[in-house]
Amino acid sequence: MWKFGADTIRQWRIVRYVEMIVTPTFTRLVGQLMDDDEYAKLQLALVLRPDWGKVIPGSGGLH
Repeated sequence: MWKFGADTIRQWRIVRYVEMIVTPTFTRLVGQLMDDDEYAKLQLALVLRPDWGKVIPGSGGLH
């Protein structure tokens, strides 16, 4: 039988820190390319898979 106390871990998850930086040009043009829902889906996809896309040469690893 399992014994649970106040110190029992009930839920855990691994959280990765991802910082999204967008240029003013991108911010200005994204509304012409997709609606808010599509942009939210793109942001989520990039947070879940930060390795997607080509690395920008000379950027130190930015995609």
